[in-house]
This record gives sequence, C-alpha cells and structure tokens, in this order.
Amino acid sequence: MLAELLVQLMVSLSDQIIGKQGRRYVPYFGTFFIFILLSNLLGLLPGFAPPTGNLNTTLGLALCSFVGYNVIGVREQGMAYFKHFVGPMTNLPGGTIVSKLAFVPVLLISVVFFLILELFSHIFRPVSLSLRLFGNMMGDHEVIGAFISLTKVVIPVAFYALGTLVSVIQAFVFTLLSMIYVALAISHGHDEEQGHDAHQSHH
Repeated sequence: MLAELLVQLMVSLSDQIIGKQGRRYVPYFGTFFIFILLSNLLGLLPGFAPPTGNLNTTLGLALCSFVGYNVIGVREQGMAYFKHFVGPMTNLPGGTIVSKLAFVPVLLISVVFFLILELFSHIFRPVSLSLRLFGNMMGDHEVIGAFISLTKVVIPVAFYALGTLVSVIQAFVFTLLSMIYVALAISHGHDEEQGHDAHQSHH
C-alpha cells in the first residue's frame, strides 16, 4: 500500500513537471527518494548518524543526479542537447560576405558568454544539491542529539517528530530538483522542435 502510494506520487509529480515522457524515469526518481529518505530516517535511531549527514554521501548523490539528467538530455535529443550550452545565436545572418564577417565577433562573444554562463549554472547544481542536503541533515541530527542529552522525556519526542518531517521534506526536495533538471534537459530540444515546426507551417 505504501509502495503504491509512493509510485503514484512519483508518477503524478513527474507528469506535472516533465510530462508523460518523464514516466520512463520514475524508477530513477523513486530510487533517489527512497534512498535519501531511509538514510535520513536512520539518523533518528539512537546511536546512528544519518549517511546524508556526510558530505561524501550527499556529493555522490548530487553527482548521480548531475550525470543522470545530462545522460537523459543526450538520450532524448542526441548531440543537439549541447546546443543550448552556446546560446540561441549559433549562425551568421544572411547577406553579403562582408556583413557576415563583420558579425563574427558578435557571434563569438555570444557563444563564449553563454557557454561560461551555462557551465557555471550546471556546475553549481550538484554543489547546491549536496550542500543543502548535507547541511540540513547534519544540523537536524545535532539538534536532536543536543536536546536528548538535556532531557529524556517529552521534548525529544517533539524533536523526533520534527526530524521525521525534515527527513521527508529533504528527500522530496532533492527528488523534485532532480525532476526539474531533467525537465530542463528535455525541454530545450522540444522547444526547438516546436519552433522549427511552427516556422515550417508558417511558410
């Protein structure tokens, strides 16, 4: 019953963010959610530290997400996936040879600018994913440990409940962001195809 609800949640979320074509990647997203949730909840057991409270673990998960959405982007679009890294301006405008040559510096500046911008954006994603999860889970574990050492009744129960909520939310946020990255990786190609189709139908 719980597994069925989880699958329905992942499918519904994927449909809203990516669309029907994202259903093939539901097991990928579900794996992230289950692994992170169980790792987070493990930190609530006395004597255990959450694996996600270790930066090596969260960085590994973030790199899996990073590699995953790029692989999916290439799988969906082929080598055309890398076009968005150089921006919308990839061709010289029509006209005489002189006008084309005069436009070359503008084209080069545009390509270099968008390439640097996109590279920084993509590199920041795994850094952000790993630090967010690591910081939240390490902080949550430290807070629970501190209050348990002060008192053994009532207050720790409230913080265990809060810790459970934080564990679920952090697993959900990581999975949600991974879905958004996949949606962005897929959408570039679909937007270009729709624009090309609209251009052809106009003519």
